[in-house]
Amino acid sequence: MSHPKLESSSNKEIITEEVGLLKQLLDEATQKLIGSESFDKIEKIVSLSLTDDYTGLKETISALSNEEMVIVSRYF
Repeated sequence: MSHPKLESSSNKEIITEEVGLLKQLLDEATQKLIGSESFDKIEKIVSLSLTDDYTGLKETISALSNEEMVIVSRYF
């Protein structure tokens, strides 16, 4: 598992890169821990929230089991 090194020259760019790298690490670790099926649900929730599809978001979250709700809430 190799990750790119930071190459930006400004503080804002460096922070943006660091956040991106940390998000990538979080995603990889989470997917390994919970499996692809549960992680796909997290990705769907993220995608729906970015597109302001609140109806789809509500339906997706409502369909989660209690165990899945715990996993999703811990991710966020």
